[in-house]
Amino acid sequence: MNSKRKFREKRKILLCDVRRNRTLRIDAIFNYAQDIGRSDSYDLGVGEGGVWFARHTIIEIEKLPELNDEIELVTYCGGVSKVSALRIVEITKNGHCLIKVKTEWVHLDHLSFRPSLIPKWIYTYGENLKSIVRKYIKIQDEDFLPLKEWQIREADFDMNNHVNNARLAEVIETNPRAFEIKNLECQFQRPCEKNISYAWNAKYTSLKILSDSEVIFSAKVEYE
Repeated sequence: MNSKRKFREKRKILLCDVRRNRTLRIDAIFNYAQDIGRSDSYDLGVGEGGVWFARHTIIEIEKLPELNDEIELVTYCGGVSKVSALRIVEITKNGHCLIKVKTEWVHLDHLSFRPSLIPKWIYTYGENLKSIVRKYIKIQDEDFLPLKEWQIREADFDMNNHVNNARLAEVIETNPRAFEIKNLECQFQRPCEKNISYAWNAKYTSLKILSDSEVIFSAKVEYE
C-alpha cells in the first residue's frame, strides 16, 4: 500500500543554497529533506518523532532547480521494516518532480542509541505500508586519489551531538562534476564525531569518508 499521508511545504531557492552556476547544491538537497521531515513530524503532533539515524539515501535528479525558483517539497512514507522507515521527499516545480530523495531512517532507543522498533505513529501514513529491504554500498579496491583532510567545526554538530548528515554531504561538492550528478547513492556507516579525511576515485564515481582510518560514509555517483 502507498502512503495515504503526504505533507507539502513551499519554499524558494535562496543564494545560500546554490553553487556558482546558480543550481541547487547536493548538501542543500539533504537540508531540504531533513527540514520537511521535521516539519511533517511536528504537523503530525509527535515533535521530533524520536531519535533517528539516516542509514541509506538515494537521490535521483532529473533537473536541478536554480536560484529564485519557487518549489514545493512533498514528503511521504515509502515503506517500513521492524526498526526503520523509508522517507521519500520530492522536490517539485510547477507540479513536476525534479528531484526525488529516498532515505532509510533507523529508529534508535533514546537511552542506548541502539535500533528499536519503529513508533506506532508511523502508521499514520498507512496501515499496510510495504516492507523495505536493507541495501549496502560496496566500495571495491579502486584507483582512489590521495586522501584529503576535512576540518569539522563546532557548528557542524546537530542536536544529537554528531556531525549532521548535510554537513558530510558538503564533501560531495568537492567533486568538480557535482552539478552533473544524476543519481547519488549514499551509505552512512556510523555517526561522525571528529575530523575526517576523504577520497574520490579517479573517475569521481565513488567517494569514501574516513574517521580514524575507518570508513564512516560511502557514496556512488552516476552522471548524465
